[in-house]
Amino acid sequence: MTSFIVSPSRFSVYKAAGALCLLVLLLPGTALAIEPDPEYAEHLQERIRSIQSEGGAYDVGLIEARSDLAAYYRDIGDHVEAASLYSDVWQSSRISQGLYSEQQLQVLPLLIASLEKLEEWEQVDDYRYLLFHTQSRLHEPGSQAQVAAVRDWGDWKLRAWREGLIDVGSTSSYGTPADLNELRSLYDDTLPQSGADAGSEDVHLDLLYGRTLTDLEIARHVTRLPARAFSANAPRYVNRRVCRNVTDQSGNTERICWTERMENPNWRSSLRDEQRRAMDRARFRASRSAEDLQAFLDDRESLDPELREQYRGRIEAIDEELSVLQRQARRALLRTW
Repeated sequence: MTSFIVSPSRFSVYKAAGALCLLVLLLPGTALAIEPDPEYAEHLQERIRSIQSEGGAYDVGLIEARSDLAAYYRDIGDHVEAASLYSDVWQSSRISQGLYSEQQLQVLPLLIASLEKLEEWEQVDDYRYLLFHTQSRLHEPGSQAQVAAVRDWGDWKLRAWREGLIDVGSTSSYGTPADLNELRSLYDDTLPQSGADAGSEDVHLDLLYGRTLTDLEIARHVTRLPARAFSANAPRYVNRRVCRNVTDQSGNTERICWTERMENPNWRSSLRDEQRRAMDRARFRASRSAEDLQAFLDDRESLDPELREQYRGRIEAIDEELSVLQRQARRALLRTW
């Protein structure tokens, strides 16, 4: 079997290229210009085969070898191979280092990035959840790292919801989507842990903002729903007794009665009432979250002036959106069935 000798300088070039690619990926409108190198790829594959032959399928050395090959495929734009290899690296890491390890926090974002390039959104959602779950196990509750993980997870769920990338789950009788309700609860659980002391105000502020955006998205969703999406207090159909006088051929009159199923005249108005209450409730919760954000901003004089101004602009945008939603809610009640 042919063996390939690759000089250290050549490895350095590829490592530098990999670092450069990470920067390039952050720049919009830029394309990667890494040319395929079959010789280098074959060398890495031979290295993997050699490690497997000597140390078995779960040898720790396979993690680095597969990571190098995955980085190569990522750099040349072959995200199918890259995603497959990063998945193998993640599995090997779980076997060799346990279910939760810092190494997984390095591998999972790379796997997710390749899956996003492939637009495999359901898998992206699965692995993003695994990343968030691993971060939650490794980071202290209320730490900046944990808060950042909550915000990253929240940003993804909101993006997935807005762009319709995944099935976001069922809808409650109040019209609110289950996934966004769970995200809202996550913010509620995390906020008391983050603290609001000096030095952690920006962390607490970021969580308040994330919760407000979630409430705003729920309010948008509820406002777009038709009335029939809600649960009425009155039944849709009722039975009524109908009687009619019938004359037979002999001229005799007979009264005939029967039970007839008909739509409840109160059903539609009940649905409208539930729709109005749900829209009011969703807007009120979003408004309260915005007020909490504003109150925290006003109460913390030590906040960086630039950060304070940034959040004031965000709150103004939220208030404007709530005004728009109120107008849309009035129009929604006039929509036909």
